[in-house]
Amino acid sequence: MQRSTATEDLTSVEWRDTNWLERVGGFQNQHMVLEYFAMSPFWDRQSNNQILAMQTQYNDLKQSNEITMEALRKMTGIEFAVTHEQPPVWVIQKRYRRGPAPDDVNPIATYYIMGANVYQSPTIYSVIANRLLTSLFHVNSAFKETQSVMDFNPSKGYSWKTSKEKTDKGK
Repeated sequence: MQRSTATEDLTSVEWRDTNWLERVGGFQNQHMVLEYFAMSPFWDRQSNNQILAMQTQYNDLKQSNEITMEALRKMTGIEFAVTHEQPPVWVIQKRYRRGPAPDDVNPIATYYIMGANVYQSPTIYSVIANRLLTSLFHVNSAFKETQSVMDFNPSKGYSWKTSKEKTDKGK
């Protein structure tokens, strides 16, 4: 059975649980970062991380981050991993693992924790589309402004209105 690798667009969502951070004393390691992230709406309850956590919640495997990472590498499917760590910023990647090699993964989405806040990073497509849309809006505004100061006479062709002509037509 193939799981869906689509990710809901939650780029407008900001999530935090300052009580949890105060209770545990902040982030001491990547395991705590993922534990905090698992409480957020961005977490996939069908991920390999969640399955492994459920299978190992009552044994010693839960305590060793290296053993957990090794077990995740042996699984295929959706997983979460901390890909960048520079406190107070952590970058978490949701990815599809195809095999045990480190490069046998396809990124699906990227999230980041800044301080106590968790966010979903926008895709490069959405960033470029937004920038393109903004630039086209400004180009359109420039054309409208140019059109408002332009005059056409069939015998003379196009000409620019003077400031006096603009004020006379405005009355």
